[in-house]
Amino acid sequence: MVPKRATIIILSCIFAVVLWYTGYAGLPLAFADQAYSFVTKWGSLGNYDGMLNVPASLALDSAGNVYVTDTNNNRIEKFSSDGKFLEKWGTFGSGNGQFNLPTSIAIDGQGNVYVSDQSNNRVEEFDKSGNFIRQFNLAPYYPTRIAVDSSDNIYFSDPTKNVVVKFSSAGKIISKWGSIGNDTGQFDSPTGIAISNAGNVYVADTSNDRVEEFTSDGQFISTWGSTGTGNGQFNSPQGISVDSVGDVYVTDTGNYRIEKFTSDGHFITKFGSLGTGNGQFGAPSGIAIDSAGDVYVSDASYDNPNIQKFSVSNSENVAKSTVPEFGATSLLVLTASVFSLMIFTKNISRILGKKV
Repeated sequence: MVPKRATIIILSCIFAVVLWYTGYAGLPLAFADQAYSFVTKWGSLGNYDGMLNVPASLALDSAGNVYVTDTNNNRIEKFSSDGKFLEKWGTFGSGNGQFNLPTSIAIDGQGNVYVSDQSNNRVEEFDKSGNFIRQFNLAPYYPTRIAVDSSDNIYFSDPTKNVVVKFSSAGKIISKWGSIGNDTGQFDSPTGIAISNAGNVYVADTSNDRVEEFTSDGQFISTWGSTGTGNGQFNSPQGISVDSVGDVYVTDTGNYRIEKFTSDGHFITKFGSLGTGNGQFGAPSGIAIDSAGDVYVSDASYDNPNIQKFSVSNSENVAKSTVPEFGATSLLVLTASVFSLMIFTKNISRILGKKV
């Protein structure tokens, strides 16, 4: 028979471990520091090949090539992952393959490229080399940022009407949601939009300084963020992207930085500051994440437009959104566990009729 003292110790240890584990489940996770390092940068102000004028958005294909909406030059430019100019297409106009302020770009599973031709009130579709396929007339909407889901449904935000609209690859509007305001499910000038692997829709609610999450048909799920400069706060967030593990990246434009969150809005890390040096921004706007976790950001500043690439400094931190680290939360939970263990031990001792 196991002695009562041993029984008490075993039960107490089990209790402490369970409490510590559930503490992780019930409290925000403490993440190890996750630093991003500058890798490379390309682009300068102008209209020659490889030059840029307000690159509002960017997207990556399966080969890692970078497509950029060169907005004020009314064209699309394509680069390799290290910034080598590959090709371009588009001119100013309203004909097939022409643009009037292209502001966003998305690529579907087949490699086809969708461009929000904002002031022509449409979305145009191209193949990966820029050959025109078709257009979707979306008047009276002004599609500003777009995203494509795994079923090739297209979503766009319209900051002039404060709505998000979803339409099929056949051009039929499936659903739309939103209205002006700051209640849940409302918007004030929504811009960036991204779709997770689970099909949830994240929207940068720019003038409300927050992110909102919805189901694919527009049912509100959650929101996070407020006005400010602290961790998890925003100043006019514009771009948004989701990586393969569900973490959410936001271009915090007015704070000249990138912020990274878990899928439910817990702050993970940030990087960037105001300036023209490597890793600094004047107006971070578009953002995309490749399969290796590298981050590409378009800086849409008028005098110093460029594309910058970053990577995680320490590879073991790539998946920190799923691995709790020993930090403030851990210490709090462990301390609570120790006190609870003492109380639990005392109570068990009383129940078993023996002091420990």
